[in-house]
This record gives sequence, structure tokens and C-alpha cells, in this order.
Amino acid sequence: MIKATLMLLLAILSDSALAEWVRVGSIENGSQTIYANPSTIRKHSNTVKMWSLHDFNTPHSPPDESSTFLSYKQLDAYDCKNEQFRKLSFAFYSGNMGGESAVYTDSIPDKWQPFSPESVTEKLWQVACDKN
Repeated sequence: MIKATLMLLLAILSDSALAEWVRVGSIENGSQTIYANPSTIRKHSNTVKMWSLHDFNTPHSPPDESSTFLSYKQLDAYDCKNEQFRKLSFAFYSGNMGGESAVYTDSIPDKWQPFSPESVTEKLWQVACDKN
């Protein structure tokens, strides 16, 4: 578990240094803007991993509700052949665009699931799987 946490933190730190965020879209009436970082794409067969950043206009509370966050970075895996995705890890940040300090992290992978047509997740899948 410690090794996974260290790997997550290292990935987040290296991701911040090399970040080339590309706006993918917005949701919730523009209160959340989503970005992809194509420079983080890692392909293995039909599966691709890529970081995304979700930036909010107003503070939100993480699951433990100990503080607030204005953005989070998320590592997802995308199945390019079967058109599905799963969240691998994420970190909530107190500042916009992944700035200031991480206030909550999680690295428990979700199950594979389909995405809705014309959703932001589909747009992220398109970037990750080079379907544009």
C-alpha cells in the first residue's frame, strides 16, 4: 500500500512538472472544466492510461469532508477496443488547476464501465485512444 501511494504521489508530481493540459469540455453549466494531458498517455495493447484534470469554480468537499478542494487530477485507464474506462487513482487539490496542496488521495481502481455517448468521458477516451 505504501508503494502504491508513493507511486501515485510521484506520478502526480512528475505530471505537474510536465503538464500540457488541453481543454476537453465543461459540465454542470460551466462550473467544472475538464482537461486532458496527452503527454501522459501510456499505451499497452488496447488499453491506454492518461491523466485528466477537473477544475471547479467553487469549492467542493472530498469524501472525508475534512477540507475543500477546487480541482482534482485523475488517472484513468481506457479500453480503446471495447469503449470503456475505469478510474485508477486521483488526488484532490485545494487550489485550481492542481495547485496548492493535495487534500485527499485514493488509489483503489474502479471496475470497467461504459461511458455515455457525447459525455466528457467519451471525449477523454477519444483523446487517449486517438479517435479524433
